[in-house]
Amino acid sequence: MNIYAGVEEELRVISLSNFGYYSNKEQMHKKDVLSFFNSVNEITNHVSCTTYQHDIFIDNGSRVNIEVPQFEPEISTPELVLNDNPLSHKLFISQILANRLIVLKAIDNLKRKGVNLDISLAAVLPWLHNSPNGMGEHLHLSSHYSIPERTLNSIFLTLICTDPSFCGVGAPSTNLSSGGFEASAKVRTHNAFSSDLCQSRKPLLSERNRYDLPADWCYFKVVNLEAAKSQRQMLLSCLKKAAVLFLIIQGADFSGFSNFLPIAPVEDVKKFSFDLFGNSIRIPFKDGNSYTWLEADEKYYNLANDYAKKNKSAPHWFKWTIKEWEYWRNIYLTKDYEKLSQISDKGIKLFLLFNPIWQKRS
Repeated sequence: MNIYAGVEEELRVISLSNFGYYSNKEQMHKKDVLSFFNSVNEITNHVSCTTYQHDIFIDNGSRVNIEVPQFEPEISTPELVLNDNPLSHKLFISQILANRLIVLKAIDNLKRKGVNLDISLAAVLPWLHNSPNGMGEHLHLSSHYSIPERTLNSIFLTLICTDPSFCGVGAPSTNLSSGGFEASAKVRTHNAFSSDLCQSRKPLLSERNRYDLPADWCYFKVVNLEAAKSQRQMLLSCLKKAAVLFLIIQGADFSGFSNFLPIAPVEDVKKFSFDLFGNSIRIPFKDGNSYTWLEADEKYYNLANDYAKKNKSAPHWFKWTIKEWEYWRNIYLTKDYEKLSQISDKGIKLFLLFNPIWQKRS
């Protein structure tokens, strides 16, 4: 396995001369990635490295335990972050990217030892969570510092731009002076949803031009004054139902907030449920294992199809049958870009290109 798999082709990163600003036109390849890491060596010298044991799931459902380095700052005061200067961007981003590269190398080492890893990177990357079991702060350091929103956005833009498998929802927690938690949930969604979904976030949407973001990214602000367990309810209450359905199709598991339903077995969870369109939808699990891919896919497709029948305003690709989904998936997997370009709907192009279901099957 190439440790840059999933990075090289789609990698869009910060311009080193203007850190914190992003271009969706800039392509970086392996030599550029290495050059980038060399350029932030001075910054990464500011962090010490500890390790924790991290479990990842492989294709047959069994666990593999790897030792994952976790970067922590040696800086004792929060001024570095609070000043929101280029150095703070470099420090946070270098930690995130360094962690990502280390995990890719760990996976590569396991592959060399004959362990067959057939997993999505989005399910194993340690920088999504603070604690090894995936239930702590969503961004390491978030419990140590009050992170300005601009820095927080830069961090997640980095995640978005450097990992095509990162999709669905991300919810970094950051301490507020009020003592609560603030989370920004980012959803890759259909263009037609944008004006409806993002009315309350127009100021942040106007900022996206500063980062040269693709228009298909919408941002939502969630203020959560309770423990992390209530983030799911808070998010569902602020997202429009169509976007929630889109996330279900992608396999986002709101009960864990960034676990992806079809990717790995879910232990100690018998049912996956949440309120959708006013009704409680429950997707039961087999003991210790999630549904097979086909079973899971059929449920998502059926949900989308049912919604489309009841809502005339639903995007046309919600009306696709399972055979139509399979047809376009196969076109993507065979890299038939000429046929893929026939899809006029940019939203479904992104869906096909980034959906972890397709990546798993490819």
